[in-house]
Amino acid sequence: TKPIQNKSGDWVGRVKFEGSNGVYRTKKGKKYDITNWLKAFRIEYGTSEQQAKPFVRPAIQGCQSNIYNKMNKIFEKELNKLQ
Repeated sequence: TKPIQNKSGDWVGRVKFEGSNGVYRTKKGKKYDITNWLKAFRIEYGTSEQQAKPFVRPAIQGCQSNIYNKMNKIFEKELNKLQ
């Protein structure tokens, strides 16, 4: 989603998984919906039967330097406007 500024003044961006993989039934017949955010959460953090395979956090950490470089370019551009 679009980055927003929190109460502390920090900018926060969010990764959101939308959609569903359909409704399933448990062995006891109870219905449950397998949403994509739940699937992503289970992959990222693992379950009792599946090891974690993080993909969101490494992706964010891998692009941090690009984000900081872009922020610095924008800051410099705005700073030059003031001079």
